[in-house]
Amino acid sequence: MATVPNDAMYKMLAAGLGDAIAKIVRKLMDSSSADWGWGTVTEVEPGSVAGTVAVDTDSGAPIVMRRLASYATPAVDDVVQWQRNRSGDFSVTGERA
Repeated sequence: MATVPNDAMYKMLAAGLGDAIAKIVRKLMDSSSADWGWGTVTEVEPGSVAGTVAVDTDSGAPIVMRRLASYATPAVDDVVQWQRNRSGDFSVTGERA
């Protein structure tokens, strides 16, 4: 019966590749948006696309966005998707259909 030479080496190589892939995935996730979710608009600064929008999030924590992405200014009670990027800026990224 023939045996596969260096079976332990193949197992170590597979484990090492798994670790490397996990590190790459973690790095990609860390470099993407830090936070996002859905929320209900509670207040909009009138007449300003780049104004302040207050949103009650699904987690119950209200946030205030100082700038909006290229998205129509939401109205009070709209359900919107928001995100916070690595620099801490919040923006509305879409509206729930």
